[in-house]
Amino acid sequence: MAARYTIEDLQEWNQRIVELVQKYGLDPYAQEFEICDYEQMLSYMVYSGMPSHYPHWSYGKGFEKLKTLYDYGLSGLPYEMVINSNPSIAYLMRDNSLA
Repeated sequence: MAARYTIEDLQEWNQRIVELVQKYGLDPYAQEFEICDYEQMLSYMVYSGMPSHYPHWSYGKGFEKLKTLYDYGLSGLPYEMVINSNPSIAYLMRDNSLA
């Protein structure tokens, strides 16, 4: 089931949230959103959410292990993964809703 929201919807909500937190004197980092399927989420999990990482065979091994566990129902996936960097990155599962 595909997401019923778009990046534009997420950016609109993000703007509302930023306006609210700035009223309290907070200065949040910019926010980036990525909507991904389960295989992409597995990949992000293996790389600890970092957008770029050095290539190493152990990441492929970790991906295959996580995928096998997920395929056999022995492991779940997060609904989202947020990396507190500058800018902040939010990886969101495609099947999530905004509710």
